[in-house]
Amino acid sequence: MREITRFAAGLAGLMLGAAPMAAAQEVTLDFPTWQLEEPGVSDWWKGLIQAFEAKHPGAKIKAYQIPFTQYVKQLTVRFAAATPPDIVHLPSRDFASFADQGWLAPLDDLLKSTDIPKAWPPLQADMTWKGATQGVLLMGYSSMLYFNQQLLDAAKVAVPKTPAEFLAALQATTNREKGIFGLSSTTVEHPNIVVEMGTWIVGLGQNWFKDGKYDLTNPKVVEAVDMYRRSVGFAPPGTNSATARQLFLDGKTAFLRDGPWVWAALAKAPAAVAPHLKMAELPFPVFTGGASNSLHMPAKLDARKKDLV
Repeated sequence: MREITRFAAGLAGLMLGAAPMAAAQEVTLDFPTWQLEEPGVSDWWKGLIQAFEAKHPGAKIKAYQIPFTQYVKQLTVRFAAATPPDIVHLPSRDFASFADQGWLAPLDDLLKSTDIPKAWPPLQADMTWKGATQGVLLMGYSSMLYFNQQLLDAAKVAVPKTPAEFLAALQATTNREKGIFGLSSTTVEHPNIVVEMGTWIVGLGQNWFKDGKYDLTNPKVVEAVDMYRRSVGFAPPGTNSATARQLFLDGKTAFLRDGPWVWAALAKAPAAVAPHLKMAELPFPVFTGGASNSLHMPAKLDARKKDLV
């Protein structure tokens, strides 16, 4: 968490470091995001935008919220129609599809005078496409295990330390008659399924790939996928990622695998539930995580806006 804080502070320094523009020049930068109203990170964005506008008289950032479930589709339509936003915020897993269309600008010349090439976390390498840096990593993360201590105590189970203990705890804390499930997990078609399945595959020391090809018939990979399949059997069916988080906050599920950002949302749980919600390491030999989201510049951008963006 300390590394994430330093990382965010560094990014804020970068965004505030451009040369101030003349007060008479009015420029509005279009900035859609799914995080503007997200607990915790919302405060950071709004504070950063306020500081940026104070440092650059005449520059305004038009920030607005788009629900995450619609976000990438809406940006894809805008780029396809040649009307992209000025500041491009992307889930990092979607970076390659936008870069491969030629929609994003190379940034190496702009970044070479900053500390990003040397000081940013190694995951910054994920922002390279066809030999050019086309984005700045905003957040890297490690998956965490959130749990409801009250539900664990009622089932007489401890916080799991191994995958086998985790499966046993999921079963023990599931009480369908009372509407209580062991796990909050995505159980509808959604990209997060890949992340959650990967928690088991990579967490057990395996890999999706071998020698550049899928390795999904490897018996150890098959075993990991089967353990994942068993785990979601203790999760409510028909659940997307947002609903999974809300069910955990409402005290309806015992465990949730998610990123560190969920910690800020725990305070919004009902008063009867919040004191029991805690966080621990995932019970796997390998900790999983990755690039979360990133900032980019559209390939075609008004010259007046380029330096500010």
